Amino acid sequence: MRLKMCLVPVVVTLNVFALAACSSDEGSAAKNEASKTPVDTAAGDGKPQGDGKPQGAGDGKAEVPVTRPGAGTGSGTGTAVGVVENCETQWAAYVRHNPAGSFTSYRMTTSFVDDSRARSIVMTNKVTVIESSAASVTTKNELVSDFQNSVTTETTTKQEFLASCGAAPVTPLEKGAEQVTVPAGTFDTEWVLMKASGEGVEGTTKVWFAKLASGESLMVKMLVETPSGDSSGPGNMLNELLETNKR
Repeated sequence: MRLKMCLVPVVVTLNVFALAACSSDEGSAAKNEASKTPVDTAAGDGKPQGDGKPQGAGDGKAEVPVTRPGAGTGSGTGTAVGVVENCETQWAAYVRHNPAGSFTSYRMTTSFVDDSRARSIVMTNKVTVIESSAASVTTKNELVSDFQNSVTTETTTKQEFLASCGAAPVTPLEKGAEQVTVPAGTFDTEWVLMKASGEGVEGTTKVWFAKLASGESLMVKMLVETPSGDSSGPGNMLNELLETNKR
């Protein structure tokens, strides 16, 4: 029964990732601009130094990685200003799209094999924003299932958000567009297919996002598929939007 206890946090983690990372296309647009025109400055005078080519040990490496070839400072002490500004934009959009009182509710169905028998677990997870400010966003998470009921609160600070913002993005295996129907309604969506791994689970994750009138990209469906195997953990997880007051 390891899957029952293991996959639940995996689903919740993916939910948080999807809702935070895809809360606004404004952040994506800013990120694209930052990747096109990164600004690398040497410490002290804020002016580009060197010709962008590595010169000696350690040269050409910025403190924050940039993607444009040859964008080095010549001293190894530069900072990618565009990346920092983009993270600030993403945080502002995250706060704007998560006002106090807003909520999303999902139904999560986990199917797996245990002792050679097919089993499934259905649970609901409602996330309600109870406090939102320029400094932090606090949510109440209500998880209900046949084997586990819990209510927890979680606070994401701006500092924590910015610290994780510079992480390398996940490269999708595929992308596409599709109209999907979930308990909350029918949505025109864009989807991405990615590799999924963690907690001993290997497979793929497909996530569908709908663009709301507010400009937010909201996850409406997610499917995690793992290979069939023994009873120690393989299974599929389907996450569908039940209800939201976001528009």
